[in-house]
Amino acid sequence: MAQISQPAGAGERRWRRRALLTLPLLLPLAAAALGANHLYWLWHGSHIVAREVAAGETAVFGGSEWTLTGLVARPEAKPAAVPPGFTLLVADLSVKVGSAHNALKVGDTTFEQLWGACQVGVVDGQGRRWSAAKLGYTPALYPARQRDIATCGSHSLSKQPPEAVLTVREAFLVPRDVAPSVRPTLSLDGEQPYYLVFQRR
Repeated sequence: MAQISQPAGAGERRWRRRALLTLPLLLPLAAAALGANHLYWLWHGSHIVAREVAAGETAVFGGSEWTLTGLVARPEAKPAAVPPGFTLLVADLSVKVGSAHNALKVGDTTFEQLWGACQVGVVDGQGRRWSAAKLGYTPALYPARQRDIATCGSHSLSKQPPEAVLTVREAFLVPRDVAPSVRPTLSLDGEQPYYLVFQRR
C-alpha cells in the first residue's frame, strides 16, 4: 500500500529557510577558502621568486653553500649530441654540505627533503629557460675516478661525509648565440618558492 507523505512541520520549514538564507554567505566563504588553499600550494609548490647571487659570491641555500665556479662551452665533450646552431654549455657549482650554517650531511632525511628535486638550469635575458641535457654516459664530463663530480640529482642520492665539498656539473644544449649571456639557476624543493640565479664573471 502506498504511503502518503505528510507536510513538513513548522520547525522543519524554519530549518530549511535558515539553511537557504545561509547559502549566500557560505558559498563565497567556501570559494575564498579553496582559493587561498590553491594560492598556498601555488606559492609553496613553485620556484617563482629569484634570489640573485653576485659573481664569485657564495649563497646558503638548502642547508648548503653554493658557488658558481664555471660556465663554459664544451661541444667537444659529446659532439654527436650537439645539433647544428647549438653548443654544449657546462656549468660547475661548488657546494659545501653541512657547513657552519647548518648540521646537514648527504644521506640524512633532512638533507633529502631540502635537496629533493634538485634542478640546475640556465636562463637568458628574455626569461627563456633550458633544462639540463640528457647526455647519458659522458666520461669527458664525469670522469669515473672523480666521484665528487656529478649531477645535482646524483649527489642528492649519494652518501658523502659531513663537510663534503662537491662539484655539481650540469650540461645544457643552448643556441650558440645565447650561450655567452645565459645565467645558471638552482632550485630545490626545500627552498620553494625561491630559487637562485648566479651572475657570471
